[in-house]
Amino acid sequence: MRIFKFLTCLLLLATTPAMLLYPQHPATYNISHVQQVNHEVKSAEQNYILSYDDIIYLLDEIESGSLENKCTPEMLEKIKHFIAFLAKEGALPDDSEESLSLDNDIQCLLNGEESFYQDALSFIKPADLQYMIIPAILHEHGEVLLCKSWLKKQWKHVTHFTKKHKKALLIGAAIVVGAAIVVAAVAVAAAAVGTAGAVSGIAESQNKPEEKNDQEDFSAPVVTDIPSKITTTHEAPILKAAVDNQIAFFKENIIQNQFFQLATPKGEQGLPWQENARVLGSLFAHDSYNELQGQLPYYPMLAKEAQEIKEKYSFASPGQNTVIGHSEIDRKFATNYSYLYSDPFQELDFNTLSYQVRGELALSLGYYDQAVQDLGKTIELHPNNPIPYLKRGIANFGLGNYEHSLEDYKQFVAQSQKTNSLSIPEFSFGFAKGLPKGVYESGEGLFLFMVDFVKHPVQTSEQIIDAVSTLVNLIREDEWDSLAEILCPEVHHLVLEWDNLSSEMKGELAGYALGKHGADILAPGALTKLASKSIKSAQELIAISKHFQVAQEILFLETAVEIGNASQVAEVVRSGQTMMLLGEDIGLQSHEIAKLKQVGLLESTINSGLENLVSASESDVLRGAIAQNKHVKMVIDYLDKPAKEIQKGISSYEKQIAIHKDKIANPTKYYSEWYKLDERQRSALISKKWPTEIQMYEDQKSILQSILNERVCHE
Repeated sequence: MRIFKFLTCLLLLATTPAMLLYPQHPATYNISHVQQVNHEVKSAEQNYILSYDDIIYLLDEIESGSLENKCTPEMLEKIKHFIAFLAKEGALPDDSEESLSLDNDIQCLLNGEESFYQDALSFIKPADLQYMIIPAILHEHGEVLLCKSWLKKQWKHVTHFTKKHKKALLIGAAIVVGAAIVVAAVAVAAAAVGTAGAVSGIAESQNKPEEKNDQEDFSAPVVTDIPSKITTTHEAPILKAAVDNQIAFFKENIIQNQFFQLATPKGEQGLPWQENARVLGSLFAHDSYNELQGQLPYYPMLAKEAQEIKEKYSFASPGQNTVIGHSEIDRKFATNYSYLYSDPFQELDFNTLSYQVRGELALSLGYYDQAVQDLGKTIELHPNNPIPYLKRGIANFGLGNYEHSLEDYKQFVAQSQKTNSLSIPEFSFGFAKGLPKGVYESGEGLFLFMVDFVKHPVQTSEQIIDAVSTLVNLIREDEWDSLAEILCPEVHHLVLEWDNLSSEMKGELAGYALGKHGADILAPGALTKLASKSIKSAQELIAISKHFQVAQEILFLETAVEIGNASQVAEVVRSGQTMMLLGEDIGLQSHEIAKLKQVGLLESTINSGLENLVSASESDVLRGAIAQNKHVKMVIDYLDKPAKEIQKGISSYEKQIAIHKDKIANPTKYYSEWYKLDERQRSALISKKWPTEIQMYEDQKSILQSILNERVCHE
């Protein structure tokens, strides 16, 4: 159903525009059509701007081959032109092989086979064509019937083009969606300001001295020269030039910073290209909207063009009357970066933000190596910002680099002291009391085994106080009813009673809430619900949620510092992970592990359970796994499986071992730009990462082989 809706929007274009003239390019559709679904006829007429995920969905469907049996030849032609347009818009002005071959590949995609008849009749000698009569069976009801083999060949071309030029298509998707929503949002902003306001603003600006900024910045001027009189033979030429200028700067930054060189190499884990493009596209749109909106008061012709677009087109969003700036950008890209642009006086550097946001996303998805690299680049560009140190500390912790993790935390504290006020000791004391209650109640994660080391979390308390105070002030300014229902009960109670509680009790309730819910202080879908009532409140709540997330991360590293040095931290982590795995091996649920840990019975319960397993089993393999505290769950899972399935597992591990050995011998086969990687990265992959993974696969293969051998002996 989703693909039908998308294709309906796509295929009703009367023509495919050849240039990015907003809002008339393929990301914006002036729809007037009749849909027939389940024999019900529904009419719809609106302007629809595709989201980034709409385009990703289409590309995924093409690559998987799912569209081949769903689309008519007419649909296929529209799709070919659409992806050619996306690739052209996403092409980078560099000398890469992909960029150089793109024009020729587009030509082949669109014009490689001029007609079905030429292809179908190619077996006939030219001299015989004059005597040939094309049979009427090729037509039915006036429509040409294209043979399946020809269509299959066409789809093969489309799929090959999509895979080969995936990077250009993703960048194109980011640009096209970003540009469309920026123009729509600027048009709405211009209409709100009004021409009169823009004209009065230009009068002021004429006497205003030009400010010079020596720092390299992504933001481009709208145009270098605003003519006093322009011809209007083309729609919105100044606005188009302004957006094209932003796009040019965006592409230059991608090239200069090699933003797509760190995407997932074959066989390795890293931030996928499509998520990379999502991050960059969203930031490009936010940054461009800020820039163009800021230009409206100083360039009356720009404001006039934007207003005319608003009068001509209706940019409606579901549940909203109109498109609204940063929040709509986040909606189209499924991101939440509006809070980064909530302060109009804040200087934002696109490159620094790109590295930071990519690093944070990589961290949240578990791509710790890329997170460390991107956040390290953020720190190079902006060493006084404390947050990247904290985030990199969490990534290093995830990699087991505990010494680097603790050092990052120390840097975070050092930078934070320049900007944050000290927290009150009573709040910190209460926080340390309330936290274990919440953690044991949630029973989730490694922190269950670290919580006993929480003594006096000053840095965490600072962050929590700032977040809750902001929330309290927001509630005082806004309607309480619209906010109360979206907060988790513990935070709801804390906010409601904030002014009546002692500092220690505030801390205790805050500790309990963070221990139980972590950063998830909002009910699912809360921000979407609130945004329909108050965009301002929704944006501020995003920022508050980020404060809680940061507080959770601070607490994690602050506790690690309390544990001691890196080796002591490693021991606590190893012990905690072992207990969690063994608990799961004997069938304990996470909440049961938490309760047993709280009353001091977890270790004895696990030992008893393991003894029962050993006594009940005749397997020496299982006894050995239990004795070594290694691969117990794997052995239990495979003991009763058929020999064929065990052999299949062995073959799978053998294949992985062979691949990893080949990686060590031929790294350029898996990394197309191997020699562009830092020497330390290459060395770490060859001498540490890949050999470690080979050993892991060897161990697992050996276990499965032992199970098979044991079974043969018993038989």
